Amino acid sequence: MERYETVNMASGGVALVLEPSANWEEFARYASVWADKLNAKRRADPIISVDECLLEVQIDGGQFWITYDDYQSAIHLEPKDGKYNDIVYTLQRRLRGDA
Repeated sequence: MERYETVNMASGGVALVLEPSANWEEFARYASVWADKLNAKRRADPIISVDECLLEVQIDGGQFWITYDDYQSAIHLEPKDGKYNDIVYTLQRRLRGDA
């Protein structure tokens, strides 16, 4: 899996792969770095537990989570709703240098 690749979610949203390879222990650092890099407004403190790691953020008016996926050992940006997919694609183009 490549950095800045998109992955279809069961909810109809499109997740953006921020870090294709990460460890659970690194989540807090990665979440902070990515929130800053994406100019995201943090909506709450990060949730870090045995079975989930997420940071709720707002970007360009959209609601998202920065998450750690232990199945893929990756850090993703996931929209709370598929209506924010356009923001995900805009961020993807910007991060890739296409925008």
